[in-house]
Amino acid sequence: MERQFPDFLNAMEWNLVARRSLQVQSVSQKAYNPIPPQNFSLDSFVLMIGVRNAEAPNRWYLGAWATMFAPMLPGSTSEFVASVVVTQRKIRLGVLNLVVLPKVMAPYLLEVKFPVWHEQILLEVWRYDGQDIDQFYRLDQLQQSADSLSGKLDDIDRKIDTLYNP
Repeated sequence: MERQFPDFLNAMEWNLVARRSLQVQSVSQKAYNPIPPQNFSLDSFVLMIGVRNAEAPNRWYLGAWATMFAPMLPGSTSEFVASVVVTQRKIRLGVLNLVVLPKVMAPYLLEVKFPVWHEQILLEVWRYDGQDIDQFYRLDQLQQSADSLSGKLDDIDRKIDTLYNP
C-alpha cells in the first residue's frame, strides 16, 4: 500500500485567517513603537505563516516568532494567568512557513510577534482544514502492523509447508 499524506496541495483545504499590512508607529523622528503582536484564536493545528518586509536586507532571516498558548492551569490555586506556552516557532522572513503544532487543546491562542527592527510587515496566516493529519499517521502505523503481520503469516505458512511436505 502506498503511504498516505495530507493533501496540502489542494488549495480548497487552506483558508485565510488573516492578511495584514502592519507598520511601526512613529513617536518622533528618531523613535517609534514597534509593531504590536498579532493574536488569533484557532482550532487548526496545521498552519502556514508568511512574513514579508519589502525593505529588509537579504541577510535578514527572522520574520517573527509564533507562539501557541493554551488557556489552562494545572489547578485553581495557581498564581499564574491561565495561558500556558505550549510551543514557539521561528518564522522565516520572505516565505510561507509550514507550522504543525501539537494537539493540546482547541481552541488555542496563536501570537505572532515581530522583531523590533522591522518597521513594516505583511503578515499572512492560513489554516489547514483538510483531513486530520493524525489520521495519516495512524494509517501508516496500521499499514506497518499489517505488513508485519503478513510477514509473520508467510513465515508460519512456510513452517507448516515444511512440516507437511518435508
